[in-house]
Amino acid sequence: MRIAPSQLPVADARAPGLLEALLRRDCLAAAVPVTLALLQDDPLASGGQFRGDLLRALMEVRGDFWSRNERLYERYLEALRAAAAARRRLPAPERMEFWSALQLPRGHSPLEQEEGT
Repeated sequence: MRIAPSQLPVADARAPGLLEALLRRDCLAAAVPVTLALLQDDPLASGGQFRGDLLRALMEVRGDFWSRNERLYERYLEALRAAAAARRRLPAPERMEFWSALQLPRGHSPLEQEEGT
């Protein structure tokens, strides 16, 4: 059974919120399935930084999470394959953008908020 991302219980199921949750490693048990659902429809879905940034964030999820969630890992591997095929159809500059560094939005880390930057 396929569940729409909007039906899954995550505080911010929009792509930018998911990207931030993945980068912070917050609520992975909720954020990863929602992200995988989005990637099933668009393997290069973006959380606002570049095409495919959601998948790139999933690539940063630690192995111990995947070892505890084998079904999610299978879906992740499917997303990787689908994104690789989609990236091959992109112009070279867009294809290489996928390997850009991921960053948390400014003003979202506790240190930045305390310092007022």
